[in-house]
Amino acid sequence: MTAKRNNGDKESAFSLVEVMVAMLILSLAVGGFFAAFVMQARFSIQPEHKTLGMNFVQQTLEGLRNAVSTYYSTGQHGAPLIAGDHVPGVTLKGLPADSTIKYTVVDRDLDADWDSDGLDTDNNADTPQTGDDIDVKQVRIIVTWSEE
Repeated sequence: MTAKRNNGDKESAFSLVEVMVAMLILSLAVGGFFAAFVMQARFSIQPEHKTLGMNFVQQTLEGLRNAVSTYYSTGQHGAPLIAGDHVPGVTLKGLPADSTIKYTVVDRDLDADWDSDGLDTDNNADTPQTGDDIDVKQVRIIVTWSEE
């Protein structure tokens, strides 16, 4: 089947099919750009939340250090770092509403025969030492939130 065009008329026009195909291609391109823009905006928020989370961890850690420093400098009663799970009094402004922060304190004993580089100075790492262990507190701070 062949279609004849009137070449004698100098005016030319697009057919309805050509216009529909052009609109389809244009709508796919615009949709792709919109989707890319939305994803970029979403990915730019995630690092912001991560930075805020790290700031809250730093703030909590500084609060714990201050509590320990005050405890030892003033001789207050009651240990500032009690083993177990705790929720600090930190407001999580800027993170999603379901955000939480907690810290866990674990009591550890460090053998006094180990130097600051982690090397056994008396070469008897397998022999438990009594009386020369150093009490150490391990603190793990966790901030959680969900990206929507």
